Amino acid sequence: MGGKELRIDVKLVVLSAVLITLIIAVVGLWSAKTHEQQLRQELVEQARGFAQQMDAVWTFVDANQNRINYTSDGIYEFKGLHCSVAAKAVAQLFNRSTDYVVKFTRTDPRNPGDAPDEWEQGALASFEEDPAIGEYYQLVENDEAMSLRYCTPLTVEEGCLSCHGAPKGEIDITGYAKEGWSMGDIAGALSISIPAERYIESYNAALARDLVYYTLAMCAALAILFFAVRHLITKPLHSVVESLGEVGRGRIDMKLNNSQSTKEMSTMINAFNTMTDELDDLYGNLEQQVADRTERLQKLSEQAIAQREEIKKVNERLQQESAYKSDFLATMSHELKTPLTATISYLEALQSKQFNLSDEEKQLASSAEASSKELLLIINNILETSRSKDIKEKMNWEVIDVLDFTEYLLQETLPLARRRNVTIVRKADPACPLIYSDWGKLRHVLLNLMSNAIKFSHEGGIVELAARICEDGKHVQIAVTDHGIGIAREDLDSIFDRFSQTSHWGNANPDGSGLGLYIVKEYAQLLGGEVAVESELGKGSAFFLALPTHPEGAPSEQHTAY
Repeated sequence: MGGKELRIDVKLVVLSAVLITLIIAVVGLWSAKTHEQQLRQELVEQARGFAQQMDAVWTFVDANQNRINYTSDGIYEFKGLHCSVAAKAVAQLFNRSTDYVVKFTRTDPRNPGDAPDEWEQGALASFEEDPAIGEYYQLVENDEAMSLRYCTPLTVEEGCLSCHGAPKGEIDITGYAKEGWSMGDIAGALSISIPAERYIESYNAALARDLVYYTLAMCAALAILFFAVRHLITKPLHSVVESLGEVGRGRIDMKLNNSQSTKEMSTMINAFNTMTDELDDLYGNLEQQVADRTERLQKLSEQAIAQREEIKKVNERLQQESAYKSDFLATMSHELKTPLTATISYLEALQSKQFNLSDEEKQLASSAEASSKELLLIINNILETSRSKDIKEKMNWEVIDVLDFTEYLLQETLPLARRRNVTIVRKADPACPLIYSDWGKLRHVLLNLMSNAIKFSHEGGIVELAARICEDGKHVQIAVTDHGIGIAREDLDSIFDRFSQTSHWGNANPDGSGLGLYIVKEYAQLLGGEVAVESELGKGSAFFLALPTHPEGAPSEQHTAY
């Protein structure tokens, strides 16, 4: 009987394994074909979208040629910036920052770098043969790597004729001979190459995942079939199964009659009876153990309930304190910051020419304006520190011109400098690139540094605001230097701590919240940079803010950093 059961089991496993293998093979082939079609379609859609964006750049520059090449006096002055240059520059920036390859190509290029390769020659030939073809693409394997090659034709439009139209051979404004093209001619093609390896890996992973799911499903079906057959084959054991069920329901005193004729069944019944005897002996002690543990669990449950109530009360108190804090900040912002801002505006207006103030009155108004701005900076520091969590979660990235920004800082801090009879010197390297940063936070950092430099300078002193590009070409350094009282060496490690005011600064100027440099350090880190200080007591201080031109947290869109 045992040999017969073994043969049936073997046959069932072999037959089921063959069936599952065939099903998985069919499903795998179908899934692979489907995933390949999805991969091709996704890559083509990406290429189409990028081609539309490049066409928009081309069209925008072409539409604004007159605005670019004419001065404000209406004099024509060719700037050398036309649609082809702009589009190729954007393509080069995109090529440097991604693994895509974007180029503009034609059969007789003015620039040898625009010459088509073998695949692009085929695309250009197709466009010449049938101008109605809107695109040409193919999955190509180069150097054991797959990529989607995509081309879309560039047709001659009205804006192209000034440089490429008739008469053929005439030198255009860019110094090249005209091609003699007409409206609607094929001028070339936009070629885009998108690496497909990571997409293939993703689709292969998805295919493998699907095959695993299918395999698990087939195995589950096999398990169901296997247990069904076992139930049919082992039907003589049904009485034993029922008896075990009764034991499981609590009838541990059950005994089976050892009247079976086979050795295997007799052995099983003897083992079953032995088990029920042992369970009966254990059950007597088990009831007492359950009672003891139930009592312990009850006590632990009561303790947990008490602790939960205490935690609830603590949370309620914390919520109330948080509400008090929010109400205080809202009142402070409305009752202090808003009227103080209005006061600064009135003082700025009062100093305009229409009021004809005397020199003494202008000086008083300027001093009042500087004091108001100092107080506003202190209030802003307190508010910014109190809502630091929200600030970290919300960054407003934008392109900032460092030269314009340092000029703005100079004008912003002039009232405070005049009141303290301090001269501000601005030294900004014209080679400084545009940077990606948060304008408000950067302004807050440098206003704090400039305000400190002016406050701790001697009367008649000089504060220097300098900006330069770092040697790596990827960072910009903005430095604020004074020749005032300086900072002791032992205090340099703590000046960026919250509410920190060193004894030397306190003796020179006791006002301030001790939050300015703390905010400087926090914001510098949020902007992806860092701040450093060099100082000597009695000789002045220099604070250096290093910022990346494009920090990691900024949006992925590229910007021109020239």
